[in-house]
Amino acid sequence: MLKTRLRQLCDQIQKEGRCPGNTVLFAAQDGCPDLFRELSALANSPGGGVLLFGMELPEEGKPVLCGVYDGEDLKEKLGWQCAEMAPTLYPLYTKATVDGKAVLAAEIPEIDKRYKPCYHQAVGRTHGAFKWVDGRSQRMTEAEIHNYEAYENRARDELRVCEQAQWEDIHQENVETYIRRLVGLNRLQADMDREQMLRMEGLQTGGKPTLAAVLLFGYDPQSFYPQFSIMASLYSQGEARECRRINGTLDMLCEQALQFVRKSLLAAGTAGGREQLEHFTDAIREALLNALIHRDYSKYAEDKPVYLWIFDEYIQVCSPGGFFGAPDAQCPPKGLRSLRNPKIMDILETLGALPQENSGLQYMGKMMEKAGLASPEIKAVDDWFSVIFQLPARKYEDPAEEQLAEMSDMERQVWDYCSQPRTLAELAARFSWKSPYYMRTKLLMEMIDKEMLEVVDLHGKQKVHYQAI
Repeated sequence: MLKTRLRQLCDQIQKEGRCPGNTVLFAAQDGCPDLFRELSALANSPGGGVLLFGMELPEEGKPVLCGVYDGEDLKEKLGWQCAEMAPTLYPLYTKATVDGKAVLAAEIPEIDKRYKPCYHQAVGRTHGAFKWVDGRSQRMTEAEIHNYEAYENRARDELRVCEQAQWEDIHQENVETYIRRLVGLNRLQADMDREQMLRMEGLQTGGKPTLAAVLLFGYDPQSFYPQFSIMASLYSQGEARECRRINGTLDMLCEQALQFVRKSLLAAGTAGGREQLEHFTDAIREALLNALIHRDYSKYAEDKPVYLWIFDEYIQVCSPGGFFGAPDAQCPPKGLRSLRNPKIMDILETLGALPQENSGLQYMGKMMEKAGLASPEIKAVDDWFSVIFQLPARKYEDPAEEQLAEMSDMERQVWDYCSQPRTLAELAARFSWKSPYYMRTKLLMEMIDKEMLEVVDLHGKQKVHYQAI
């Protein structure tokens, strides 16, 4: 950082009364404070951050310029603390004089994802790894730490053995179909030993099924992993209208969740018609597949399902496990496929369950563009990954128009005739009802429940009158 830029930063903080971005203030008038939490948090944050010494931020009021006690000694002691971090940090120092007082800036670079998380060696990864959230340091969860370790070590959680399951718990016919497909693609030889085939394909180890085998070919995967499912919820006007847990193999989970989405969209109606609905559901299907394939299947996420939330204006698919394999969730490199569970992806591709073009995020964007909608919003927060889709415009913006569209022919005729208060006898005569009292129970009471009709009290009239709402 140039000295001019440092002076501008100090002026900006004094004028605005707050710190921009990942900038942390320390008075440092009496010595160097312990900074292990801040060093870890900034080194693990996108873009790193700045430790600014010589300014303090009181609980009330604007930041105060106070100056540092000794810039060179401060740099030396901060360097000792950086040497205790793993990996070792090498700040870029800038010293300047602002309004006659010395200030020191230490720029902490973001470390490469291969070496994350940065942590204090004296207390270890579990207790010494932090992240920067809303202007303060926060300890990382075990799942977040595992996410970095899995990427660094290329952990294959989908190949771990399911100790509770036996090979008899696997649907043998479906496995045979997959094996025949591999033989047809010349990836396996038909005369190979069957156990060797299963071991090579990551379905069996030591006679026990792997997690991939249970999730893709098991009779009931949720009997072994209850939370490896989808929690689907439909909300309307802020209230939960329907909630259900979806169980089954991964392909069954995707299809059942997609049926849940289609049901809600068809009930609401879309202005873009059938073609728009098909493109939109294709994008949702890809998001669901991505969530099921790339979610965290480690022991740290066994209590976390995939969530599907349908709101009035958007649909959100949320899966455990942060963004895997690219530095920026908003702009993943084109064509890059960094897979958390490559064997699950390979099996589903072999079975023809996945589109073959580009990556999942690019395919979603393409389908949303065809549907005439904005690209999905990507969020990677902590150890959760979310994709948010803007819903197509409703076919009927006016609730009254929607109600009219949902009426049957008979309901519409009765509703029109009851623009003026009508008695049951008048309705029976108008529509030639042979059993007026039956029609009152069967039709009129249902229309009242649907808020199409209401019973009105006409003063001086003893008979019940019905009027359209």
